[in-house]
Amino acid sequence: MAKIAYATKVENSGATAAGRISAADANEIKTSVNALYDKTPYTSLIATISQTGTSAPVVTILQNDTGLTFTPARTGAGYYTLTPNTPPTLAKTWLVGGTNAPFSDKALITFAYQSGVIVIKTVDLGADVNADALLLDTAIEFRIYP
Repeated sequence: MAKIAYATKVENSGATAAGRISAADANEIKTSVNALYDKTPYTSLIATISQTGTSAPVVTILQNDTGLTFTPARTGAGYYTLTPNTPPTLAKTWLVGGTNAPFSDKALITFAYQSGVIVIKTVDLGADVNADALLLDTAIEFRIYP
């Protein structure tokens, strides 16, 4: 939806006629309405994740307006976590993750938010076991609603 904009200047003589608003009021209305379009109803972490060998995943943050910091860890083969410094309430979160093209035919990647921790699991479909090195710029978005 379009934001409010106007090209002509409204002069404010200090007195308003019936049915007219002052320039100051017009600017306040414009600012208030436009603010509704500028604010999402949630904060979010948007990032990509890569992992090699037996190292913890590397998280590249694209956006994080949650006010939280997230610590990545590898807890076992194909099992990784992102732990926020203050866990949000489960019922007020939404999590989605992507797949990565180089491994899409041989890997299953699952994302969950459990007990205040984002859990990422990777499975090698050929061997049917959890496996490392299957995350390559894998997308993740974690939303927190008020």
